[in-house]
Amino acid sequence: MTATTATLRDLVAEDLGLKAVDEELSDELSARIEARINHWMAHYRELGLFWWADNAIPNACVGGLTMVMAARVCGSVRKAGQGHEAKLEPGLAMIAALKPDAQIDTLRTLYY
Repeated sequence: MTATTATLRDLVAEDLGLKAVDEELSDELSARIEARINHWMAHYRELGLFWWADNAIPNACVGGLTMVMAARVCGSVRKAGQGHEAKLEPGLAMIAALKPDAQIDTLRTLYY
């Protein structure tokens, strides 16, 4: 199963205290959060930490990714200095622990 960027955006907004579960984000705030998420997703994808395609976030990574994006987005939504920045390293560690091994062994046939 996978999650979308919209799902991640809502989780980040909830984590930052910008919305309640039953509320909708304003269009401006939603666009601002999503733009920052897209920027940082591209950054970490370029570094090789994120391996999934857009809108196909593995469910196992959603918790760590929410922490990472909350830490990265908090400054642009005036939530900096409230402890959200401290979520960055633990979130990255959670994602790195789930990353598939880049070394894939191929099957070799042995002939006798």
